[in-house]
Amino acid sequence: MFQRFLNKWLPPRIKSSSGFIAFLERSAWLVAQKTVIGYCTVKTNLPVHELAKDKPFADAYDVSIRHAYAASLADIIEIALGYLRSVAPGRESELADRLAEVHELLLTAQTAPTAEGWGSEIAATRARLRLAVVSAPLPIRELSMTSAQRIIATLPIHERLRSPDAPAIAASVQFMMVGRAHEFERIEIGAVANDLLSQAPA
Repeated sequence: MFQRFLNKWLPPRIKSSSGFIAFLERSAWLVAQKTVIGYCTVKTNLPVHELAKDKPFADAYDVSIRHAYAASLADIIEIALGYLRSVAPGRESELADRLAEVHELLLTAQTAPTAEGWGSEIAATRARLRLAVVSAPLPIRELSMTSAQRIIATLPIHERLRSPDAPAIAASVQFMMVGRAHEFERIEIGAVANDLLSQAPA
């Protein structure tokens, strides 16, 4: 009976690359928004809709949230690679390339926070994934420090005020990343890996 209850209320298992891509996008936005909005509301003791009435803050927030999304997406995709490579021995590099394409697809759907666009970000993540497949997967808490540091650096709060909070912000990002990693338990990684690899160029 308990299992039937779980089956009814838990999200369905993810078995396709399209469902997996949607999961990656949602996860990155969740980490980005919870971190940036949560920190700003706690630091200022104001709800975000009140903060948004101040145009300089609203502009800085928009830049910050895009940086946070990009940073979180890259980390989550590297976490995904760590799971998927375990079911595709010998094809790890192909998986890294497919995930790099997913990263580019999701990132270019968003407006870049600077005039330079996403080009350097896309190239850096592709190189990062290719490097990741030739070494053991990093612990999630260590890996997520990449996004934590970028989020801290781009929060729409003056550096002098946010610097003392950096350890707490980093810990919050790490906690959320570990939580997103636990969500991989509802992903059929074999089916998803096969689906991604079947889309490889001939």
